Amino acid sequence: MIEVDDAGSIEALRQKLLRWARKAPEEVRRVLRIGAMMVQREAQEHHLSGPKMAPGESGGLMWSTLAVQTGRLRRSIAMRVTVKPGEIEALVGTNVPYGRIHELGLRNARGIKMPPRPFLKPSLIVMRPKIFDLIRKAAFESYGK
Repeated sequence: MIEVDDAGSIEALRQKLLRWARKAPEEVRRVLRIGAMMVQREAQEHHLSGPKMAPGESGGLMWSTLAVQTGRLRRSIAMRVTVKPGEIEALVGTNVPYGRIHELGLRNARGIKMPPRPFLKPSLIVMRPKIFDLIRKAAFESYGK
């Protein structure tokens, strides 16, 4: 079994995915797209759709971290899947400039500080075991045929 927080296991999974991608690139792309959509949905529904945190609080994994003002950040969450020889990745992110500030926090030379209020990393942490299971099952079914 692949442990979620074991960097060696994650690299082992990546290597297995690369081998699988050589044999079934469209199946790998489909599975990674589903996994990326799971993270995207988790961020939109559970971390960008809730009550605003009190000033100075850091976001928790299981509750909403940002209040919706316009919905722009929530709508901007997008994904991209790349499967080609030697490269396999699924990216989920935003191109909204303040999304990075919310995710990582801010501390600048003028003394302005804002604690992180992450929405992408917690979404990945919550969904990673489900995504790993999805990958395992799809790979087993693909190799089993």
